[in-house]
Amino acid sequence: MMRVMQVVALCSLVCLIWSTSAYCDPDQALADAETRSGTPLKFEFKIASGYGVRSGFTEYEIEAGYVRLGSPSGEQVNTGSRLRFPIDSRLLNLSFDVEYGRLAFTAATYFQLSNSMGTFKDYDWFDLSGSKHNFIFGTADSDDQTFHFDADLGLKFYTGRFLITPKIRFAYTKMEFEETGANQTDYYAIAFDEQQGYWLDRLEDPVNTSLPKTTKVLTYEADYKVLYAGVAAEYESPVGLTAQVSAFVSPVAKVETVDNHLVRDPAFEATIKVSNGTSALLDFGLGYRISEFVRAWSTLSYTFLDGSGNEHILFFDTPPWTYFNDKASIRSEWTTASVGLSITLPTGR
Repeated sequence: MMRVMQVVALCSLVCLIWSTSAYCDPDQALADAETRSGTPLKFEFKIASGYGVRSGFTEYEIEAGYVRLGSPSGEQVNTGSRLRFPIDSRLLNLSFDVEYGRLAFTAATYFQLSNSMGTFKDYDWFDLSGSKHNFIFGTADSDDQTFHFDADLGLKFYTGRFLITPKIRFAYTKMEFEETGANQTDYYAIAFDEQQGYWLDRLEDPVNTSLPKTTKVLTYEADYKVLYAGVAAEYESPVGLTAQVSAFVSPVAKVETVDNHLVRDPAFEATIKVSNGTSALLDFGLGYRISEFVRAWSTLSYTFLDGSGNEHILFFDTPPWTYFNDKASIRSEWTTASVGLSITLPTGR
């Protein structure tokens, strides 16, 4: 998060330095704002490119059912598993914007440039009196790949130097993770008896196991498809410095994930589907008009998604068999900071 704020602060400082150069004539800027207020039927085409840093996490959690704690006659406790995947990406942003009168359409794509290795975390827990306790905890090295596309359609309303734009946005994000190596600590052993069932047997000392760094232990893919509704507000100062904020919400976020556990015996593939998740998106931006056709910009955005769904597990046994679980949930949060330039291409009316 600190790196994100540093990027935005640096871009803000650059914008302020540019603003002191007094390139823009304040009278001309006001005249431009008044012209926009008249919303002439003018066609504009803009392209933009930038560099971004994205950080955060995505995780899923399932409930696995009740077992006895400590002994076959111990207290029944609910158990589950939570897997958290780190997001840490460097992104190239390409976008274009088409405007005609008050209508505006924008499409943007983010391609991954590079990434950093993060730490994947796996929590196997039991719930005792409303508090979750780990009976197994594991970590692994995580490598992620991200692709993102979004498209906006908005209707602009000008009031002097202020611009208000109600929008709808479709956003698609695909993330792929690969986990290698593993370190696991067992605090309880899972015991089983055909007559008495399963129970968690407390170990006198935690047991630690590990796998080599080169061993691929898990792969995970997540596809997000979200239709948002929201509004954006923008203000342009007399010297061409702009500030922008926008907010979007969605009650119909769709997510599908595929999780392959490669070193389990038997190995298995788990698929989770969320049909009606909740998502929110906040954007903050600063910009500066360098010339009539060139603008520098910076943005800081925050995305949140939460939803519940069903899990389907396919075990690669002999013969293969399946398991269905209707108690699965997904939660994701990430922050993206970007800086770049946009160019307005001259067009006729």
